[in-house]
Amino acid sequence: MPKKRRQLRVLTLAAGCVAVVLSAFLFGCGSQVNFDTDKNAAAYRKLADEHYEASRYADAIAACKKAVTIKQDDADAYKTMGAAYNALGRYAEAVSAYKKALAINPDDDSAYFSMGNAHNGLKQYMEAIAAYKKSVAIRPKFAVRYVFMAYSYKALDEHAKAIGAYKKAVALKPIPDSPLEFTFRGIAYLNLEEYAKAITACKKAIALEPDYVRALHCMGDAYQELGRYADAITVWKKIIVVKPDDVKAYYCMGNSYEDLKRYAEAVSAYKQIIAVKPDYANAYHGVGSAYQSLKDYPKAIAAYKKAISIKPDAGAYLFMGTCHEAIKEQAKAIAAYEKAIALESDGEIAAFARKRLRKLRGQ
Repeated sequence: MPKKRRQLRVLTLAAGCVAVVLSAFLFGCGSQVNFDTDKNAAAYRKLADEHYEASRYADAIAACKKAVTIKQDDADAYKTMGAAYNALGRYAEAVSAYKKALAINPDDDSAYFSMGNAHNGLKQYMEAIAAYKKSVAIRPKFAVRYVFMAYSYKALDEHAKAIGAYKKAVALKPIPDSPLEFTFRGIAYLNLEEYAKAITACKKAIALEPDYVRALHCMGDAYQELGRYADAITVWKKIIVVKPDDVKAYYCMGNSYEDLKRYAEAVSAYKQIIAVKPDYANAYHGVGSAYQSLKDYPKAIAAYKKAISIKPDAGAYLFMGTCHEAIKEQAKAIAAYEKAIALESDGEIAAFARKRLRKLRGQ
């Protein structure tokens, strides 16, 4: 029978993560700007950096535009502009800004990396890979760049090349004072299925920055993969203390509780997600899975129905069908299995649904 749930992995590339990574490469701390004159490109660029650090991205873009109006060859202003566009999810404009920066300074490795992230945001994976390759050709120092390259390869289903990129990431000499670099080494090890090494790398990141959520996620995933579910739960709880609305931490904690057969606690974890994000279909699927394990089939069916109302899913129909079977509602079970097959006609789910249909129909 197919597994009831699908584990979420910390590897999905998000615009927020890109913005955090970019700021580590591009900016330092801000300070008060004093304008000697309104037409001071350096002052506008400094102001833009401060706006960016304060997450005032539209203001950062406006200040950058003033800077490049005064000084057309201000590559740093274009880079800050690109970072702000990336943070706003305006990836095409980010690409344009980075291209202008690179036209001025074609040897800027961080601009190529950042442009690659913008291409990733546009799902232009080949272009992203080309930009990442230029970045590491100029400065092959940072694990994070190879990991992002691997993301792009995976998106293109070029898994062998993705593995090659992960291997390059872990072959680099670690940067001893960089929690970001230790974290991305950990992510690379995680994808190479070297889970103990992933944990070691993430622990080094956390030693440098104890509340670094991305490192904690990576470590929790590694513990989960090793079957160390109690250790994983400890990590998920730590993340929730730091970031109380972290949906993935609650979801993974629910998974871990299910693996420990602590189903009531799993239900509680999934319901915490619903309180934060009531339209998250996977949370209802998790609730259904846990209630089904508790043999509370009516509550499981209600949860699966809610998941389906948000996002129709073959798996939810399949398990709803098994719940109906368990309480002798054969007609409803047949209807659920047929809907599962309609949504996913090939694969494990469809095969299991057809098997149940044959049995129910006496074939």
